[in-house]
Amino acid sequence: MWLLEPLSLFVIAISLLAVPVGLYLDRKHGISLTMSLTMVNFIIFMATMLALEYSAGGARAVYQLSFAPNTLFHPTGDTVHSIYTHMFMHGGIVHLFMNMIFFIILGSFLEEKIGVYRFAALYLGAGFISTIFSALAYASMGNIHIHTLGASGAISGVVGAVAVLYPRESISLGFRFRTWPLWMMAMFFLIFESVLIMPGLLGQDLNDGINHFSHLGGFLGGFILAVAMARRVGSDEDGSESAHISSSELKSLEEMAIDDDLRQLYSKIEKEDIKDVRDAWVEHFLKKARCPGCHKPLSVDGTSGRCSCGYRIRIK
Repeated sequence: MWLLEPLSLFVIAISLLAVPVGLYLDRKHGISLTMSLTMVNFIIFMATMLALEYSAGGARAVYQLSFAPNTLFHPTGDTVHSIYTHMFMHGGIVHLFMNMIFFIILGSFLEEKIGVYRFAALYLGAGFISTIFSALAYASMGNIHIHTLGASGAISGVVGAVAVLYPRESISLGFRFRTWPLWMMAMFFLIFESVLIMPGLLGQDLNDGINHFSHLGGFLGGFILAVAMARRVGSDEDGSESAHISSSELKSLEEMAIDDDLRQLYSKIEKEDIKDVRDAWVEHFLKKARCPGCHKPLSVDGTSGRCSCGYRIRIK
């Protein structure tokens, strides 16, 4: 009979709650899902380090929470959850910090552009695709018992997505780094990871301790999901849904644009023709705006906002 360690139960619970709680914090308090997931990763890492140091079952818990390809083909009660939980586990402080730095930079950018719900679906979807891709790759090499962990597969999906949706936009990777076009960053990432998996494809050992198959699978997953998203945006522009905001809706937003930040957001909403992108800007605007009647913050759900005084606004 299988038995889960206390750390395993804790990580399963907090990782399952991470996205729904993150969506709630985003809607009610304006805390981005990217930052919520980053904090969850840090909390789980600290709990893991404490368990490894002070609990006899710490190592077994890490084994239960990390993913092995065998789990995909022969799932058991003490490992089936690892298909999801391994995306919140990290093997060391450097592993954690490198992943979270790139996640904060690229995740914050993409979340603001496409909205929190689409971002959540894309991030998790790319993570699952990277897991399946990695499992199939290792299984094809006869290695179904190797254990992997980390958020980099899902984060690689963000890289693939920005390459599709915003290739010409630029972003800085931080202090003393020049600004790079996103298509160039994504192309470098794809070539780099493709080269690194070559030894494995040629039957040699991949002994650098990094699951490059997960990175490549996540990138392809994010790319595919973003293509599907872009097609939906295209159908909106073709007329299945109005891509243009009405004058009455614009006037309602204009009345709320009382400072420079809100006026800049209003200008972006007014000029944006792609509905999905415009909706993301509207959601961002409403989170920063205040009720025109009582000046309290609004409770925001997508492109709708309401206030405790009874004021409501909905942008279709």
